[in-house]
Amino acid sequence: MKENKNGNSGILAISACRVSRYVLALVFVLAFASPSASNIFPGFIKWHVFIVDDLSNNQNLLCHCKSSDDDLGIQTLPQVVELHHRMGEVKLLGVWPSPYVYRIIWALEVKGIKYEYVQGEFHKPDFTDLLLKYNPVYKKVPVLLHDGKPIAESTVILEYIEETWPQRPLLPQDPYERAVARFWVSFAEEKSISFMSFFVTVGEEFQKATKEVKEVLKVLEETIADKRYFGGEDIGVLDINLGWIALSFGVIEDVVGVKVLVVSDFPGLFTWIQNFREHPAIKTNLPSYPELFTYYKQKRETIIPSDVAS
Repeated sequence: MKENKNGNSGILAISACRVSRYVLALVFVLAFASPSASNIFPGFIKWHVFIVDDLSNNQNLLCHCKSSDDDLGIQTLPQVVELHHRMGEVKLLGVWPSPYVYRIIWALEVKGIKYEYVQGEFHKPDFTDLLLKYNPVYKKVPVLLHDGKPIAESTVILEYIEETWPQRPLLPQDPYERAVARFWVSFAEEKSISFMSFFVTVGEEFQKATKEVKEVLKVLEETIADKRYFGGEDIGVLDINLGWIALSFGVIEDVVGVKVLVVSDFPGLFTWIQNFREHPAIKTNLPSYPELFTYYKQKRETIIPSDVAS
């Protein structure tokens, strides 16, 4: 079990503020930086709240919220309070090395959301009981628990994370660009079956799957072009969705014994894989190659006998 713990401090800095602002800021600090508030809102008290004197929207006090490891930028006071209400207890139920679980880990890390990771195994009764309780329909991972309320299915969880914690957005602000990003996420989900077939089939079905995988990779190569990430200069929702390629597809190719994603054919994707794996929120949340190779080799052998696979 891995736990990311919250800090516990509250600082108010006021510079040349009007009396009305000072009073409002003082009430704000007394309300949310008191010992009782830290018990009720442990995730919120870590923020250093700076009242911004030289900025005004003529409606609300503007605050700059930051801590040692997070910076939410300029927020109005009501936005800060609303944000605080969203920072309840967050838990993630997962199993190793599910790429769907890693999607959620990466999204939480990119956004700087504090969470507790509960890693289990499907064959253990205590974990299956948790899945039966929180995901009774599919009994699968990942499951995100936010203040005890469960959200299942990785793409749904990603949408929930984006809507609940808007800082460091994974989707563009422009409505059209958001729709385009969602289109490509849908495309990636639909075409993932080809990659699965590449891993679990032999003979003619394998040849067909290999051809389909190459076609999908060509489309992705054209889409990434010379961009750093699919999301542009920073990781976006499509990068998170396709992150399993950077995570494990090279390992799967080695287990199968056929290389499809070669640098001469897909230079843009190779660069993207390197950029993705080196992102600060990603590189500390990647399993090792030997662990993955052993896992996928054993998994393939349970599906395809070694004499058939060869």
